[in-house]
Amino acid sequence: MRKTKTLARFVVAAAVLGMLGSIYIVNSEEFGPAKVYYDEFIKRPSLQMRTRGRVKLASTGHPGAFQILSESYAKAEDPKPQVKYLLTNICADYFKDEQFNPGWTTWRNKFVNEQDAWLWYRSLIMHAENGHEEDLYKTAEEQKLLFLRVAALEALCEVGSEKLLPWWTAKLSEAEKWKDPERALMLETAAKTLYAEAAGHGQDDFRNMALKLIPLIEDKKTSEKTKVVMARYFREIFGGDKLYVNAAPWLDRLLNPDKEERADDKYAPATPPTKFVGVEAAGKRIVYVIDMSDSMLQPLSGKEKDEIKKPVKKPTGPITGGGKHEGPEEPAEEEKEEEERSAGLEQDQDPLRRGTRIPQAQPARPAARPELLRDLVRDRARHAEFHQGTHPRKQGQHREDLHRA
Repeated sequence: MRKTKTLARFVVAAAVLGMLGSIYIVNSEEFGPAKVYYDEFIKRPSLQMRTRGRVKLASTGHPGAFQILSESYAKAEDPKPQVKYLLTNICADYFKDEQFNPGWTTWRNKFVNEQDAWLWYRSLIMHAENGHEEDLYKTAEEQKLLFLRVAALEALCEVGSEKLLPWWTAKLSEAEKWKDPERALMLETAAKTLYAEAAGHGQDDFRNMALKLIPLIEDKKTSEKTKVVMARYFREIFGGDKLYVNAAPWLDRLLNPDKEERADDKYAPATPPTKFVGVEAAGKRIVYVIDMSDSMLQPLSGKEKDEIKKPVKKPTGPITGGGKHEGPEEPAEEEKEEEERSAGLEQDQDPLRRGTRIPQAQPARPAARPELLRDLVRDRARHAEFHQGTHPRKQGQHREDLHRA
């Protein structure tokens, strides 16, 4: 009986090893052609073509592919931030298994800079999923760089760590010491975590963390931007259509979830205005589109840099979205014409203002012909003779008057 069990185990082990071996052989067979493809496409000037080569190589799942791609992170070409981001994502999509965990750890520990936070975030997610969650809490507590600590907390939130809510409940006791940017990053990440765990709304861990976090939204040390971010998460958790930036409405919803009527108005100060490069925007959902085309990436001239530094003037163009400008409304074109006609009529009727209207422009007169000019000169000469008594008609009239006398 014992020999039978031993034989059965041997058969199973052999089958597993055979399966793994066949997978490795398939990967090895795919790796060769993929490497040739990669070597050709990595020389292309287009980022899209180079990315295709990297994806082709990574799709083999071969350890050699992981080594090539992870080592190229240090030699990323321009645009470096985008290339590093793509390398991290491609490797995270194709090299998730435990066998690659040591390689990810070595890769991550070589690049301990705030610019490498995305590498830490993606690799720590896989590190936690492969059974090393405690290392993420250690990073969140002991790592010196703020962005890498927050990357560990974001990764724990992503994997749904059961210990995260109690960890935040204890950590929020230190919030009084936090200053921006640490305060902003920590509070916003905490709000995101509460949102991710909203399914446990009625549980003690959720409630305990919420009671610690919600009052911090109205703390004087919390920036206006962070208040709005927290309010957005709270609105998704507790419902409603308003972004309250004070604690009372959210605490009311937390402690009285079944309450039918809420006196929200007395709790709600105005939401801070949203601004972009000094221009205030209004609305519930605002999208900023940043143009990064080639024409927009040209270096600015000295004159353009000086213009940017000048204060932004209030827009004078058309107002969209139902907004209203300050001051009286401008009359329509028809109303303006009617007002002008009325003003002209009043001036004509007023003896004190009669004749003071500015005359309308007259159409240009045609040029005079030579014969018309000659007749005009002759008529003016005759007119002068008549008034001086030298004109024959004037002399005859004078004699007739004497005769009647």
